[in-house]
Amino acid sequence: MGLLDDYYRISDAGILCACCRKPDWCMAAYDGGSVICQRVESPIPIGEAGWLHYLPVLGKPPEKRRVETSTIDWQRRQCNYRGQLNLQRMKQLVDVLSVQSESLATLETGWCGDAWTFPIYNEHREIIGIQRRYTNGAKRTMRGSCITGVHWPTTFSFGKPIYIVEGHSDCAVALDMGLNVLARLSCSCGRQVLSRICVGHPVTIIADTGNEHERKGALRLQETLKQVCPQVRIYWPPAKDLRAAVQKCGQETIMKDLCE
Repeated sequence: MGLLDDYYRISDAGILCACCRKPDWCMAAYDGGSVICQRVESPIPIGEAGWLHYLPVLGKPPEKRRVETSTIDWQRRQCNYRGQLNLQRMKQLVDVLSVQSESLATLETGWCGDAWTFPIYNEHREIIGIQRRYTNGAKRTMRGSCITGVHWPTTFSFGKPIYIVEGHSDCAVALDMGLNVLARLSCSCGRQVLSRICVGHPVTIIADTGNEHERKGALRLQETLKQVCPQVRIYWPPAKDLRAAVQKCGQETIMKDLCE
């Protein structure tokens, strides 16, 4: 049994992280004594899971529930959700993200009844979880998902320059721009999986710049990839992320910047 077996995802419990006060990504101990935060750093890093913070006991923790991820048929779930996505729901997401439906189809977007879904892949392109995007913009991974994976579009090719972005919305924007792209789920996730996928290939990281944690996340990814990739550069967009930069400056300007 590993350390993380003693923690649950705060998004599953519907609570905020005691450190960053955000409703997703982080984990809390079943005994209420600590959290693993993906945004607030501490002297105790726990791999890609985040940083460990010890806390006063915050009250009775939720009932301990574990999910054996090996018993979840993610491929079957993904096929089911893709079949539930109708044209109306697709158009709704196209309007929300201001992207093309073809890019969302390449991301294998689905619908699970109350949210859009996006598969999460490991380095063998096996589905290891599913991320949900609700109509109010909130994002949650399904219980049992592994957040160390990536969004891997069906058009991805090892024969083209590789770009890495953060999140499915930036991934869709990059696909609109014709980029050969992979997306990690957050600035703290996916380093090891991406290093195994991108080994031997030059890579451009399109960073999120909304806060210091996101900027540090891009630099950490660069350091990881430098160990296995011949060239790793970071593009710092003139806005908080790629989607905002395209909305601000236009695709042509951002593409010109990327090619310099």
